[in-house]
Amino acid sequence: MLANDDKAREQAAKRRAECIHKAARPPARQDNFGEMRETISRAHAGMGLHQPNGKAFRKYPGSKNCSQ
Repeated sequence: MLANDDKAREQAAKRRAECIHKAARPPARQDNFGEMRETISRAHAGMGLHQPNGKAFRKYPGSKNCSQ
């Protein structure tokens, strides 16, 4: 579509600018594993899973369902 007057050219320029704006990608986020680690640690502490050497995830000593 060709623009015949200044108003049509302005409108085409606005549409083009809007399309370019919509097509632009958001800036890339850098991975921040420190924040993730802190969040996981807080969640584990809140659930009572924060124990040294992963003791919360080990089988109970002396239990009958443990083959060791």
